[in-house]
Amino acid sequence: MKTAGEGIVAQGNVKESLGRALVLYNKNYKCPKCGKKTLKFTDSGLCWD
Repeated sequence: MKTAGEGIVAQGNVKESLGRALVLYNKNYKCPKCGKKTLKFTDSGLCWD
């Protein structure tokens, strides 16, 4: 859930393959390796397809 001050870093519509849209917010996520909330996505200005 989005909280105040968090912006969308990346989003993609993968309805055909996953049946939903994906959104990454500018916040900390749980690292799959260490289990701590140290994984963060930021907008680099790079556009990709």
